[in-house]
Amino acid sequence: MIQTVLGIFLILLHIVCCVLVWLGIKTHLLKVKKYLMALVIFVPFWGTVCVLLLHLQMLTRRDNRIEPGVEKLRVNEEIYKKYFFRQFRIRTKRSFR
Repeated sequence: MIQTVLGIFLILLHIVCCVLVWLGIKTHLLKVKKYLMALVIFVPFWGTVCVLLLHLQMLTRRDNRIEPGVEKLRVNEEIYKKYFFRQFRIRTKRSFR
């Protein structure tokens, strides 16, 4: 009997959390994408925690910073081009001898 009541209580708590997160997304109080609602619905406790963590991360993110991933890709591309063209020049010089 106690387990049934506890189960019903937890399901109702989950439904209330889903509705609150959905309202937060719809009213733009939570700055996350709508498709994260699936995470909240299908992963009862941790889905809500993940959405709230993403919201906090979006709030604390600065807009004027450079994304490190893009900058690293640019540096890697430059290194690759230098290496590739150097190897190409070495191979073409050897083939003309």
